[in-house]
Amino acid sequence: MEMLISELVTRVTFTPDLSILSVIEGSYVQFDGKTSPGVPAPTVRWFKAENKSGIPPMEFTDGSQISIHPNISGTISSLQIIPRRNDSGIVIYCTAMNNFTEVESQRRVSLDVMCTCPIVITNNTRKEWPSF
Repeated sequence: MEMLISELVTRVTFTPDLSILSVIEGSYVQFDGKTSPGVPAPTVRWFKAENKSGIPPMEFTDGSQISIHPNISGTISSLQIIPRRNDSGIVIYCTAMNNFTEVESQRRVSLDVMCTCPIVITNNTRKEWPSF
C-alpha cells in the first residue's frame, strides 16, 4: 500500500526587501516570491491592494507577467509589471497555498510611482510675475 506524504507550506518570502519602492512610470519592475518546501508544490498568487478602506485586494491577472517554477524544495514565482501613475500608493504582496493551507508574505511593498513629466518650452518669452 502506497502512503501519500504531504508537507504544508509555512511561509513565502518576498523581494525586494523594501517597504516602499520608488519607480519611474512606465519602467519595468520585478517582484520575486519563494515559498517554503511543500508537497504538493505550493502555488503562488500575486495581489495589489489600495490603501482605501472597503476596497478588497485584486489578484494580478491582466497587464502583468507571472512566472512560476514549482519544486518540492519551494516554489519560486516572479511578478513583472510596468506601473502607471495611478498605481502610486498600491501595496503588492503574494500568497502561497497547498493542501488548502494559505500563507501571506510578511512583507508588503508600497509603490511610489514617479512621473516622467515632459517640460515643454513654447517660446523664449520671459514672463514677469507681479510683485506684491
